[in-house]
Amino acid sequence: MASEPTGGLRSCPLHYVGENVRTTLSCLAVWVTAERYLLRAGVWTGGPELPTVILVDDDPRLLDAMSALVESEGFDVLKALDGAEALRLARIQRPAIVVTDYMMPVMRGDALVSALAGEPGLADLPVVLCSAVAAPPGSLAVAAFLRKPFAAAQLLELLRQHTARN
Repeated sequence: MASEPTGGLRSCPLHYVGENVRTTLSCLAVWVTAERYLLRAGVWTGGPELPTVILVDDDPRLLDAMSALVESEGFDVLKALDGAEALRLARIQRPAIVVTDYMMPVMRGDALVSALAGEPGLADLPVVLCSAVAAPPGSLAVAAFLRKPFAAAQLLELLRQHTARN
């Protein structure tokens, strides 16, 4: 049984992920969206500021699933379908961490890592690289590597570790 989301509107009656994971994730997304709307409208002040995570993957379904999971754990999520879009987002709103796929069109994950390292104000940003390859290139400086497929708990643990420092 998964733990209940905490705080604000996330304290909804979704205490577990049942047989229909898609419906449960959709309900979580609705609650998170409602909470964001109320925060931005000034109707609800919420709790402390949420750490921002940029999730990058060229598979929209995987990106949506990861986003719902990460948001349900109390993170604010920005989504990008390639490295170039992620870099643009990071320049606009500095995230606490970036989680990126390796193989993508337009700008691959390794190019994103290099671009972030060369950006003033973003060079110290932790990046988690996800891929089906056995290991990341040795010269690539990443905070962590997740080999696909990975367990949701692995991703969440890495996010907690690397955002706790910021």
